[in-house]
Amino acid sequence: PPRSTLFPYTTLFRSLFLALAALLLLAAQALAQDLKPRAWGDFDQYVLALTWQPGFCRDMQEAGRGLPVECEDPAALRDPADNLTLHGLWPSQPRSIRPQLEERDWNGMGCAYLLGDNDLNDGDKCDPRYSLRPDTRQDLARVMPGANESTCLEHYEFAKHGVCFNFDPDAYFLTAARLNREVKASALGKFLRGHAGAKVRLTDFRAALEAAYGKTAAREADILCAGRGNASFVEIRLPILRDRVNAPLSASSFGRSTSRNTKKQCGASFLLPAH
Repeated sequence: PPRSTLFPYTTLFRSLFLALAALLLLAAQALAQDLKPRAWGDFDQYVLALTWQPGFCRDMQEAGRGLPVECEDPAALRDPADNLTLHGLWPSQPRSIRPQLEERDWNGMGCAYLLGDNDLNDGDKCDPRYSLRPDTRQDLARVMPGANESTCLEHYEFAKHGVCFNFDPDAYFLTAARLNREVKASALGKFLRGHAGAKVRLTDFRAALEAAYGKTAAREADILCAGRGNASFVEIRLPILRDRVNAPLSASSFGRSTSRNTKKQCGASFLLPAH
């Protein structure tokens, strides 16, 4: 046939090929971003720790510990729910080491115990043993104010909670960032958005969490306060089942709290500080 009659088909096949290649690329990226432990994978769940940034900064100031740079000039946020920032994503203690290590020691040491490296958590936290893709670092900067050249929170978190499990660093932080965004987009995020700067009741806070993710999440979440009289919200810690961490959060995502830290639990009412 004349080339003029083949041209539409050639264009169509080229378009189909490019569309298929794009879909395969997206699928490969999605698979690459799944969080999978490649060592010490016999743990039950993660703790997603999300910090309420104004409460954290207020606590640091009142305690006289010196303000980190992210608290010295906090960004003006159009959405108050963005004050709920990423602290970390912490695997629970592997079952295979429970006979020789108490859980409280695991919580304090983390990967330093598994790697036999007592300097892991005390070394130069701004000298990482891994690298992140530029897109991961950009995503992380939006949800973790402490990921800066001074505080270097991301390096400390991966050294303590990620390196011994041989996680892919990009998958680790992209998963944590996604979970943070999901919580902020939930009914709990709506509650935080509507009550920033106000005093709230613990029952109402847990009711918002139940509306978002069901009774297990509302019951098992650790809601932590600090400051004078332990009256300001600083953090929420959500237990997420290991096999559910790569799926969107739902009522079936949550495990049981193993926290023994009752001193920091919020009381019947507390303040949601605003910058």
